[in-house]
Amino acid sequence: MKRFSLLCLLLHCFLWKTSMNVSVKQGQNIALTCPLNPNSSVGVISWYKQPPGHEPQFILSHNLTNTSHVHYGSGLNHSRYVVFTSDGLKTHYHLQIITTLKNDTGVYYCGFADKNPTHD
Repeated sequence: MKRFSLLCLLLHCFLWKTSMNVSVKQGQNIALTCPLNPNSSVGVISWYKQPPGHEPQFILSHNLTNTSHVHYGSGLNHSRYVVFTSDGLKTHYHLQIITTLKNDTGVYYCGFADKNPTHD
């Protein structure tokens, strides 16, 4: 967790836990909404999953100006994760998980960085 926090401090980013107590049956799709509303149109939104008893794991990040340019975490099935935005009074950022699996269980976080992060 220290490395995760340090990465955030170095990137000047904000992290936020997504909706609490969301449940879905295995095999269904779910869309999570990032509660962050960056005042900037430049930067990166990143998504992380923290499985029970483990450190947060990087899922993906995407540029605010181009959600089609997505950087995925290693070992992920890219076709199961979709990012999209919705507009209203403010733009909202979403992560959709297609055909949920048991190992999708965890706490999900979204983050905003005002510059491109690097992932290993």
